[in-house]
Amino acid sequence: MPDPYPYQIAGATALTRHRNFILADEMGLGKTCQAIIACDRILADRVMCIVPAALRENWRREFATWSVRNLDIRIIRSVKEAEAWAEAGATGDVVIISYDLAASKHGYPVLTSAGRFDVLICDEAHYLKSAASRRTRTVLGTHNIKGSFREISDRAWMLTGTPMPNNPLELYPILKAFGLWRDSKIQFLDTFCIHY
Repeated sequence: MPDPYPYQIAGATALTRHRNFILADEMGLGKTCQAIIACDRILADRVMCIVPAALRENWRREFATWSVRNLDIRIIRSVKEAEAWAEAGATGDVVIISYDLAASKHGYPVLTSAGRFDVLICDEAHYLKSAASRRTRTVLGTHNIKGSFREISDRAWMLTGTPMPNNPLELYPILKAFGLWRDSKIQFLDTFCIHY
């Protein structure tokens, strides 16, 4: 395992101290390694990573590079694979899936039937910027639902280098789901956004 930089150790430490956390380091600073080091530190037995489809293999490589434990890592690429995985007992220390699979009407029930995870990691969490999108409603829930991440995991760590690509309103779904913003979307707009 390579030696992490001091700021990466600080980031991993911050993750271990919080059940819900947004790690919004700049792109290229190693958010993935920080999350993996944090998983090792809390001895997470089961981890689910929801990532863009193109990053699934990268996450497998990063776990092999940064984790000091010998973890069974599963990448699930389709509903058919998810169903076979669930029927076989939903084994694997680390399960890596795409946002599209997590949000699909056939994939989500299979994933929620797989038991609880110690940590849910959402990489590129700005994919959850629209409160109206299916992926956001599935992963975070809506204002009147606790949020699916609470159904499957004790901890939810959001990783993003661009937490609000266009405007502060894009932070609203995560802040609301984490209980960090308790008022309405309109009040969020009035407080943090210029709107006409």
